[in-house]
Amino acid sequence: MVQSFIIYSSLFIVILFFGTMYYRAKKYHKGNGQSEVCFWFPILFFAVIIGLRYDVGTDHVGYIHDYLYGTNQQFEIGFAWLMDTCKSYHLHFAYFFGILAFIQMFCYYTSFKRQSFLLPYLGLMLFVSNEWFFWVNGIRQATAMCIWLLSLECFNRRKYVWMVVFMALAITFHKSAVILVVLYPLLFLRKDYFSNIKVQVIIFISVFVVRMSLESVFLKIEPLISFYAMKIGYDSYLNRDLFSDSISGGSGIFDIWKNLINLSIILCSTKMKMYFNDKKFITIYTLFIIALITKNIFPDNIVVLSRPFRYFYIFIPIMWAYFAYYLKTSCYNKYNKLLYYMMLSSIILAFYISITLWTENSHLLYQFYFDGFE
Repeated sequence: MVQSFIIYSSLFIVILFFGTMYYRAKKYHKGNGQSEVCFWFPILFFAVIIGLRYDVGTDHVGYIHDYLYGTNQQFEIGFAWLMDTCKSYHLHFAYFFGILAFIQMFCYYTSFKRQSFLLPYLGLMLFVSNEWFFWVNGIRQATAMCIWLLSLECFNRRKYVWMVVFMALAITFHKSAVILVVLYPLLFLRKDYFSNIKVQVIIFISVFVVRMSLESVFLKIEPLISFYAMKIGYDSYLNRDLFSDSISGGSGIFDIWKNLINLSIILCSTKMKMYFNDKKFITIYTLFIIALITKNIFPDNIVVLSRPFRYFYIFIPIMWAYFAYYLKTSCYNKYNKLLYYMMLSSIILAFYISITLWTENSHLLYQFYFDGFE
């Protein structure tokens, strides 16, 4: 547990420090050399820490076995190529996982490099929202998700050829990413689909009501769910219970607090849209609302159903980053800065409390491969 405190704290410090330095370098037009060092160092640091891990992520040990001894599982062409290339050069498995972590964080950061004010918060919110659990657990899909973020960035910058290239590349890491293609016609309209706050609040509350009655419905249509899972590449989860245990990073109180933050974002959404005044923000906000709806209807322990919607969950920590910056810098309300410090301190404290609740079976306590691998 002590090692987990040290490792995750070091990630927090590096991400916050270098993210802040990058933002200041861009804001005050300092040399590109300084800003590039501040941009790349946390990415490389994250890649090294995640690459050196052992049994952090439910499927991590299984992937190590696949890397060392081969597998009968048919991986997607991009993931398989990367694994085979690393094996052909006789690289230790830590390099393989480090490269994957580098791709994830590089795509995540690069997608918001032009919004330099977000960099101090993006990595922090990734951890305190518990989204990073998915990065070390659903490795292939998480990598596809991060690559898709680059596709969205190209879409927002109207670089449509690169948009298609990154979309195709994401599919080579997890074929379920093909379902994201259906979003583009809606995004091309560049409309604000969630402009009415009252409607959003009603939807947000209604989702919890709907969720209460769904478990019995899901059990009745389990054959249909199985067929659906096989079609989108989640048939491996059919060997588990439909309502299987999921990695958990905290308590129910933390979940309530997270939903209060999400509700606060909804209530402030009109002012935030005016404040950022950016089409990209509208796109991110639309996907954030989709994430809230799907995450609360299909909780993480319903693995077969929640996994396809996992692509949207990344927009929760991203929106938290926007919200933190908004609270810190806007002048709409004199209490915003107080809310800013309350939000940051509470979610960071909740993250550290959650570490004390983790057990070996949670696959979240950090250990180096040279300590745990036999």
